Amino acid sequence: MLKTFNLNDSKLNYHQKIIKKIQTKLSALPEAFWKTNPILSGSYAIHLLFKPATLYDDIDVYFETEKDFLDCTKILRDLTERTPLPTRGQIYPAKNSTTYLYDFAKIQLINKAFMPPQILVYDHDLKNVSIAIQGTDIYLDDEVFSLFYNDKISIRSTQITDGMSDKDKMIKIANLYYRVKKYSLKYDLIPDYESKIILTELLDFLEAMPEEIKQTTYVDSSVYYGSYTGSQKNKSSISATIHRMKESLAHMNQIENSSLDEHESLVTGWVEF
Repeated sequence: MLKTFNLNDSKLNYHQKIIKKIQTKLSALPEAFWKTNPILSGSYAIHLLFKPATLYDDIDVYFETEKDFLDCTKILRDLTERTPLPTRGQIYPAKNSTTYLYDFAKIQLINKAFMPPQILVYDHDLKNVSIAIQGTDIYLDDEVFSLFYNDKISIRSTQITDGMSDKDKMIKIANLYYRVKKYSLKYDLIPDYESKIILTELLDFLEAMPEEIKQTTYVDSSVYYGSYTGSQKNKSSISATIHRMKESLAHMNQIENSSLDEHESLVTGWVEF
């Protein structure tokens, strides 16, 4: 269920402190930035609400409209150009986002889709990311509270559509698997029962694909945040991904059937597979 917390009458713990942290972190940005109605979500939002001791890589910023995105793009580009060298920010454009790397923050503007925060909360593939902060208002799915309390990660959507080719579906499945692994490693979580069922069904789909396609289709299998080493950032074939998924699912079953004494070490170890 969607929960909306307004700063003036909020029942959310540390609401005022969260907003103050955002304002302090992004104090170098001009006032015009906030007039584009940016929506903060992703790992930074998780850091603010649930995992303050865990580092985050960048600050994901979403928008309700394309106009807001374009206005914000101009503001950040102007800020970059006005900043003298060598502290001038760097810009890294990509298909669905543009990253602005400043000395005070790494800000990623998302242009994949535009929607209000109430809808964005339910647009993420993982339920744990169902948080959106706009202005001084905080929106989230109340299930997020129990997920982090119980150290669980939960898949909301595979984001696979009927119009996708089998190859695109394979890539989407592999990316989802590695994303689950990445969040599990970062926040010490294990998949909940429903997510285990989803991953099992997705594994069945991958195994049914022709062997040649599985061996020649590659995806980024990085599961580490921040600076990558050569061994951490690499491409893995779908065949290799299938092998890892099998080991992960087997380890999840071990966790479910373990004694209390065994449980903690197994939870710590499952992300290694």
